[in-house]
Amino acid sequence: MIPAGPLLALAGALPPALWALGADAAAWSGAGLLCASAWALRKRRSLPAPVTGAPPLAGSVVAPVDGRVLRARRNAGHPVLGAGASEVAVSAPWWRSGDVRLPADCAVEDIDPDGGPGTSLVLVPADGRGGPLVLTLPRRPGAGPDLAVAPGDRGEAGAGVGVLPLGGTVLLHVPGDREVLVAEGDALRAGRTPVAGPAGLPRDPAAGTMEP
Repeated sequence: MIPAGPLLALAGALPPALWALGADAAAWSGAGLLCASAWALRKRRSLPAPVTGAPPLAGSVVAPVDGRVLRARRNAGHPVLGAGASEVAVSAPWWRSGDVRLPADCAVEDIDPDGGPGTSLVLVPADGRGGPLVLTLPRRPGAGPDLAVAPGDRGEAGAGVGVLPLGGTVLLHVPGDREVLVAEGDALRAGRTPVAGPAGLPRDPAAGTMEP
């Protein structure tokens, strides 16, 4: 699905360019802008549909967005989780849906709109294993992230929490006692592909082969 941002940018640029062609052209471009704006507002108010199929393995942390792993590092460190935290960075392409999903059965403990490189969600897993998870979504003027959750909200792994209209680099930090199950270049499906979990949890054999 084509995201709202590029459509709005294109529609906004048309009126000045087409005004010289006459009032009719300008009117049509103005109508296009109104339609694109309405489409974008509708998209941003719609939460992702729930993920169907087999539930994630017990204790696993699943991908929060569709995309491909940019890097996966142990002992990357994080201000909330400490020096032993592991980091999984995912490149979410702009042409994908942009759905953002919970990486585990958890509660939203805090949302920090200025959490380092983006908007950070501190998530407390329901299974009580280790410490919290920290999901950081890129910020772009007028392009989200558009979240539909607040501190205190709870949900299951794969539940939709918002939309990332133009994609970007999404960071997921997990406690050091969870084993990272993905590697650079792996393709991920939001709410499905395990990216971390307890020691001994099997790696998803499809992670490196499916298209993002």
